Amino acid sequence: MQLLHRKKSPDEETLSPSIYAALVDSMCQNSWPMLFGAICAAAAALMTALKTGYAPIWPCAVLIITIGIARAIQMRKYEKRTTVLSPEQAADFEPRYMLGAMLYAGVLGLWCAIVLLGTDDPIAHMLCTTVTIAYTGGGAARNYGRPRIVQLHILLSCGPMSLALAVHGDLYHIGLAGLLVLFFLGLKDINLSLHSIFVKALLANEREASIAAQFDTALNNMPHGLCMFDANGCLAVMNYRFHYMMGLKTDLIGSGASAAEVVAACLKAGTLTAANADTIIAQTARQQQAEIVTLYSTGAEERALAWTFEPMADGGTVVLVEDITARRNAEAKIGHMARFDELTGLPNRVHFRDEIGQMLTSSRAPLSALLFIDLDQFKQVNDTLGHPSGDKLLCAVTARLRRLLRPEDFVARFGGDEFVVFQRGIQSTEDAASLARRIVDRLSERYEIDHHLVEIGASIGIAMTSPEASVDVLLKNADMALYRAKADGRGTFCFFREEMAHTVETRRVLELDLRHALAHEEFELYYQPLVNLKSGRISTCEALLRWNHPTRGSVSPADIIPVVEDMGLVVDLGRW
Repeated sequence: MQLLHRKKSPDEETLSPSIYAALVDSMCQNSWPMLFGAICAAAAALMTALKTGYAPIWPCAVLIITIGIARAIQMRKYEKRTTVLSPEQAADFEPRYMLGAMLYAGVLGLWCAIVLLGTDDPIAHMLCTTVTIAYTGGGAARNYGRPRIVQLHILLSCGPMSLALAVHGDLYHIGLAGLLVLFFLGLKDINLSLHSIFVKALLANEREASIAAQFDTALNNMPHGLCMFDANGCLAVMNYRFHYMMGLKTDLIGSGASAAEVVAACLKAGTLTAANADTIIAQTARQQQAEIVTLYSTGAEERALAWTFEPMADGGTVVLVEDITARRNAEAKIGHMARFDELTGLPNRVHFRDEIGQMLTSSRAPLSALLFIDLDQFKQVNDTLGHPSGDKLLCAVTARLRRLLRPEDFVARFGGDEFVVFQRGIQSTEDAASLARRIVDRLSERYEIDHHLVEIGASIGIAMTSPEASVDVLLKNADMALYRAKADGRGTFCFFREEMAHTVETRRVLELDLRHALAHEEFELYYQPLVNLKSGRISTCEALLRWNHPTRGSVSPADIIPVVEDMGLVVDLGRW
């Protein structure tokens, strides 16, 4: 009973289907030893039959030969398989294999029992016992993956032989039978130990394969290209992302190529330039942390790659490559949007101030003029035709301005309907006046916008540069000149003069005083009666606004009303 007792290991009860298939497959490797064993057993059976002349031995010999040939054919067919044994196929194959093994072991045991009990020939006894014991040991070695088959093999082949020896009656035969039982029990335990070792090896291999598969999946699905060079500078690992980014062939992966060979393949693919190649090789060999950016052209665009070099503790270097083309393009676009007007493509206020500021700080800055342009009647076009038509009109104005300027001139859009031109390197104010006239005339010509004929005008304020003038001063002066040009009737230009600053300051103080007067109710109302000429009686009164300022005295409504309208305080003043 001990022979049939299965000393199960915890692993065996929870084996995965793949390990089960591997255990079954281990029994069917290399059919030649089985074939040779079957030939030896068949020859020994024939020899015992011929030597003893005992008739019952012949059927055993025939069965040994027949089953041996059938099992050899079964094994040869298995070896010709072209696919890996699946768990389902293993479950189908194992019972058939087990049936053949059990039949063969049973016939061997029957042959031994017949020879030992039916003959007294020592040669025949030696042949049958030797062949059966040898075959049992070989079966235990072949079938260690499936202990139950080994145990049944021992029971069916050696059980009848041991019983026959014991029944023989001779003390030595009985002793030999006892020794064989001990030998078979030891063989069973050795088989279980081999099985346990094999299962543990398979489990370890499965875990390693799982970890390797996870690592391979992570490696080949990461957004960065990666390659690792060992301490000798040979390629140890390269993921598919790296070879795809660099345009390499897959046969380079796992080839153990040097860093120079990898770089040479990149050069051939056109993803590295000769100038960068030496740097990459040197950084890999240096085995130090570093970061570099390389550029290459695909013909349609320029691509940028960020390379990161990380040394490994045991020597060697990990190289990470990231395609940063999209990020660089996004950064460039954001930078462009921060410095250029999105609608017209012209530089914006920030870019204009930077560029003109650098020009003015130059010690050799030539005489230049800043022209502040405001479009007349643009608001009416925007309100009547809509903002899309207004945007198209601004683009048409931009195109006309570009054609009027020299390459060295600088034009920007300050927002809304305001444009600024910096006319660089002129001889006199007449050059600025000439340009202003052309701009006013050209911008005042008709436009065709969305099948509508549109007419607008332009007013221009001009400020001339001076050694001490800054961008802010020029813009302020040109704005004051523009205000005067608009006050003079629009559609014209005006140069800044110093007295304009006084006028603007006076206007600014007046605006502050008006806000203060409205907040503190410093205005007064005078009622002028209106007499009906027919009846001679007062029919109504007209309310007249008066403002007695502490320092200005009585301020005329003619001075107040235009300023209030420009400030947008008409409604508030009327409500008061």
